[in-house]
Amino acid sequence: FPSHDIPAEIAFTVRTLSVLAVVGFGVLLAFARYRTLAHQLLTWFLNRLPFLKRLHLTELLDQVLDGLRPLTNWRKLLFAVAWTIISWSISIVTIYLIQISVQGVPLDTWLLSGLIASLASLAIAVPLSVASVGPLENAVLAAGNLLGFSATTSLAMGLLFHGVSVATYLVCGTLGIVRMGVTLGDVMQEKK
Repeated sequence: FPSHDIPAEIAFTVRTLSVLAVVGFGVLLAFARYRTLAHQLLTWFLNRLPFLKRLHLTELLDQVLDGLRPLTNWRKLLFAVAWTIISWSISIVTIYLIQISVQGVPLDTWLLSGLIASLASLAIAVPLSVASVGPLENAVLAAGNLLGFSATTSLAMGLLFHGVSVATYLVCGTLGIVRMGVTLGDVMQEKK
């Protein structure tokens, strides 16, 4: 992070949490590969904290480990990481270009682009409304406010990013559906 705008304690906290997130994901992958160890550890905690048994954590652990199991294969993991980097790069570059079109080149353009992409991803991940209308714009507004941009500029960037994202999803999704030979009837049948 550029040191001229971010207080040292915030930069330290972000770096620390970033390292912890990567280590935590590595531990989850190790648990997915060695399930018995994960179950033994959970059983140990449940024996010491019996009130947690009503949360059915064993079933939740199995679901998480099942979801992570494909990533225990190095080829699949590298494939997933590569596509994750590609998709995040596209999002950050899109936001960067939108930011330049709205405001020109401010001082922390790349920092803001990364922050907006992160907050927008969280807004999309929590399904509060159809197509995340509202939460996504508020996430971009919050990111802009954190870095001192006006509410009007931040909201304009949020609306543009949302519009570009929806257009991209529509085009790519339609091409994917056509390529797969799926009809609207097939989609509706799956829903029932």
